[in-house]
Amino acid sequence: MGEAAAKKPSIEELLRQVRDGQPGAWEELFQRSVPALEQWASHQMGRSPPAGTRKSDLVQETALRAFQRFPSFDGETEESWFAWLKKIQRRRLMDISREAHSQKRSEDATESLEELDSHQLAAVQRSPSQFASQQEECRQLLGYVYGLPKEQRKVVFLYYLDDLSDAEIAQHMGKSQDAVSSLRQRAVRAIRDRRSGNPEKQSPGISQDAIIQNAADAALLLYMRKQQQGEQVDVEAFVADHPQCAEELRSLLSCIQALYMLKPTGSK
Repeated sequence: MGEAAAKKPSIEELLRQVRDGQPGAWEELFQRSVPALEQWASHQMGRSPPAGTRKSDLVQETALRAFQRFPSFDGETEESWFAWLKKIQRRRLMDISREAHSQKRSEDATESLEELDSHQLAAVQRSPSQFASQQEECRQLLGYVYGLPKEQRKVVFLYYLDDLSDAEIAQHMGKSQDAVSSLRQRAVRAIRDRRSGNPEKQSPGISQDAIIQNAADAALLLYMRKQQQGEQVDVEAFVADHPQCAEELRSLLSCIQALYMLKPTGSK
């Protein structure tokens, strides 16, 4: 047992591995951080957690936000890592408390469920198991993002989390806008393949699969350009316009929608 423990990488080493995109590094870093997160949660929440929030919910949400904001973390030591995590958890608990007070005010104002819009109603009706499932999906998706090559990973974070346009990312990275669009398109395909459990396919020669894949990639780039130009694109109508690769294209666009889920609610 002592030999196995000695082989465990340090927090500092895990931080380097996560930044290098090494598979499994984030999972190990998270598991090593759970005991501290649970201890802080117990201390901060006390005996009267806001809105019935469970300790496990707060731990999972802290880990998810750490996932999402890791590119902004420039610390390299165990001390700086845990200080950063604790700050994220404290802020999340403050957000939960504010949300609980806001909901209480709404209830006091006798707002009925019929007056809520569909998004709010879904949030009210969401069960703990649904919430946990969505959190797990986001965590898995972020794991796929961290498994991307460095430049693709950076483009995904800048576009889907930081709301930068391809043009702004191109300026930031010193690349052409077409190069950024291509990086984003390849990232979406790689993530889609990992979500579906299929490795990226490199079809030899001109096969039917290669023809469909190339057509879907071209359509995906067109979809991205339309978005960049501010067009409101009806997904189903757009897919219907590309019957040759409709199924493949629909799965890629579904992956894009999933990536938008990574952005924390209420973030700027």
